[in-house]
Parts: sequence; C-alpha cells; structure tokens
Amino acid sequence: MKLIRLLLKISKTNMILAAISGLISGASSVGLIATINLMLKAPDLPKIPLTYYFAGLCCLLLVSTVASQAFVTRT
Repeated sequence: MKLIRLLLKISKTNMILAAISGLISGASSVGLIATINLMLKAPDLPKIPLTYYFAGLCCLLLVSTVASQAFVTRT
C-alpha cells in the first residue's frame, strides 16, 4: 500500500494512465476469449468478420499491455 501511495505522489498522471490502459488490456483479453468461444460454439457464422474482430482485439491487447507497462516503468 505504501508503494502505491509513493507512486501516486511521484507521478499521479502516469499511474492513472497505466490503470486505464490496464483496464483496456483486460477488456480486450475478455473480448478475445468471448470471440474464441463464439467461433467454437457457432461454426456456421461467417468467419471473415470474426477474423477481423479477433485480429483487432489482438492488436489492441498488445498495444494496451505495452502502454500499461511503459507507464508504470516511466513513473
């Protein structure tokens, strides 16, 4: 708890941005799991839109994870 208070005192903006990008990372991870589940449960759905959705979520997950780690490291 003391570490979090220290980080917030030093750089509140970076910690808030790290938390927001971490939440986006978690949401995109959940979206990936839901997309994979949908592809497995309903094989008759068109694959092209789901493929683009999957690729977009993978990119979003990568970018948000790297951003979150960069914000924490920069603090």
